[in-house]
Amino acid sequence: MTKVLTNPLDILRQSFDSEDHERLAIKERIKSRFLTTERYERLEAALKAASESLLLRVDDTKPLGPGNRSEGRIVLVVGETGAGKSSALHRLLDRHPTYRGYADLVTPNRAAISLKIRTPCTFVAMGRQTLAATGYPVVGKLEKHAVWQRVFDRLPALGTTLLHFDEMHNVILTANEPDRIDIQNTLKSLITDANWPVTVIVSGLPLTTAFIEQSVEDKRRTIPVTFESLVSPRDCEMLTELARHLAGIARLTLASRTQTMIIPRLIHAASYQLGSAISLLQQAIDQALIGKVSVLSVTEFAAAYAFLSGCGPAANPFLAPDWRAIDCSRLFADDLLPRNLAGGDAPLKPQRRR
Repeated sequence: MTKVLTNPLDILRQSFDSEDHERLAIKERIKSRFLTTERYERLEAALKAASESLLLRVDDTKPLGPGNRSEGRIVLVVGETGAGKSSALHRLLDRHPTYRGYADLVTPNRAAISLKIRTPCTFVAMGRQTLAATGYPVVGKLEKHAVWQRVFDRLPALGTTLLHFDEMHNVILTANEPDRIDIQNTLKSLITDANWPVTVIVSGLPLTTAFIEQSVEDKRRTIPVTFESLVSPRDCEMLTELARHLAGIARLTLASRTQTMIIPRLIHAASYQLGSAISLLQQAIDQALIGKVSVLSVTEFAAAYAFLSGCGPAANPFLAPDWRAIDCSRLFADDLLPRNLAGGDAPLKPQRRR
């Protein structure tokens, strides 16, 4: 008797053939690999330093507890879109013995609470979102200070020692000046609360730095970590080794001159961001698996870029001779000129750190 499937994911899985299942298994193994970089090690060190602050007693002759705890710290994590901030933070927290399971949707470990700041953002909206992230049912109208007071009450009750605000740049982009000041003051209060100070991680685009700098009290309690852009040729060897490792999982070998011919184009195609480069590399490997080839060459990278961007050959950095002039932020492009280029002006240079 044929088993009747009721789980939507099982039904979806049944629509794939055996070759697809084999390819999916390889993709899962590849996606589960994580590249430990200097920026990840800096992030790890910052979290450790912030955690140590929570364990320091003000008076070492008395037990650690309310009224005898040092202030917490803000860990500021900034980088461009696609830099890999979210992946690094998730890996760090989910492997931490205190915070493991924090992202579980069924039975989350409330020792760490992470939330993405939605737009539009106001002081009250951010408070309601934070309160909801603690598992508290937010219904009806709550005054702004009442909302945040309940947040402060919930944190010690849950044993929460870390609060992560992701995409904090949305505060700067949408909140008015009074709300921004209230949020800055609240960040300070979270880490200096006499009863239950916590570690606060603030992550977002580089413009988030200015938001923290505007408050002298927040700035002096902050440990900054930047996810800087990739630089060619400095990072070519690192990415080549990563490509070799991931390709090996799929039983592929790298084409000759990968480090000098393909990786610089990969860096440019990813807008100089590590997370985007890894995603493009994974897609290139998938193209090789679909095409049943044994060598990961520029052909697979070009196909991956076309698949992810919809761009034609002239705007594909793996095919175009003048690939450095291509604006890789575009979709469905058929030429290499940046979209903001007018007339016969020279192509804009990509923004990258040297």
